[in-house]
Amino acid sequence: MNVKKHPELAKSDIIKHLPKACGDEKAAVEFFERQRWGNSPVCPHCQNANVYKMTGRAGGRNKRYLWRCRACGEQYTVRTGAIYEDSKLPLRHWAYGFWRVCASKKGVSAREIERNCQITHKSALFLMHRIRFALTEDQANRQKLGNTTGICEVDETFVGGKVDDSAFIQTMPPEIVANMPQRPFIKHGMAMASYSPVSDVVNMPDHARFESEHNYHATLFHELVHATGHEKRLKRASIMERNGYGSDPYGKEELIAEMGSAFLCGYAGIVDRTINSSAAYLEGWLKQLKEDKTLIVHAAAQAQKAADFILGHQPENQPDNIIPKITAPSKRAEVVA
Repeated sequence: MNVKKHPELAKSDIIKHLPKACGDEKAAVEFFERQRWGNSPVCPHCQNANVYKMTGRAGGRNKRYLWRCRACGEQYTVRTGAIYEDSKLPLRHWAYGFWRVCASKKGVSAREIERNCQITHKSALFLMHRIRFALTEDQANRQKLGNTTGICEVDETFVGGKVDDSAFIQTMPPEIVANMPQRPFIKHGMAMASYSPVSDVVNMPDHARFESEHNYHATLFHELVHATGHEKRLKRASIMERNGYGSDPYGKEELIAEMGSAFLCGYAGIVDRTINSSAAYLEGWLKQLKEDKTLIVHAAAQAQKAADFILGHQPENQPDNIIPKITAPSKRAEVVA
């Protein structure tokens, strides 16, 4: 013979009606009315017991489940004066929230209420905060909702907020440029960004011509990677043997410069702000990358050497004499070398 551990629960009106109240709005309203008033409903405005249920045209209960007081003439519902008075959430969700809070040994999160009730996370948080407020043991001294001086129970916490890296972005890229060993002369005020191996000069437009500071530095990094191929630095064949736009060395050098710029942007912490521009430029080389499986490896290795040189890591000064044969894509419209 099975003996129930808690036989008193079999006689509980709450255990009997709460499951139904969680799925039916009318049952939820009647459940809360019984819990609040029992068999003697009163007006929450004047505390008079001379009240009655308002009915609809069909003879059933009013669709808003209104009551009316004959003494003061005020209309009200079971929500009036309760924690869910100013809430538009159906009472069946409140019934489910109370059930889960009281029945769950380790509590219940707002996310779970959100999923099970199919409501927004904001509504679930509001519901859980109100229920916890109502279940406060010390009713006389409980704090008002929104009090910032006492203990606050929360479902989720984001400490510190979003990282503000604006100061880092303003200092890190210029620091990389300033500390570059054997840095070429950088000349501003030019019509376009370019690098001249003959004079060893990086030409750059003014800052105002760029959409943002990080776009300026991404372009400058591109030109500085070109400069690392000069004969007094890494002696890269693709920069020393450039024969104009469309030649094999030119095409390979552009790929190296853009990959090196991406590496430096990642080191400086601005890659998420420049990745779209780099990806759009490199898209023109996808055909060549598919045709020559070694090109991307070769270009990446040279780009890493250039980035290391700019960062002062001093990669091996090893000439690049093997240049895979490629054809250059159409020129990009933006300001580049």
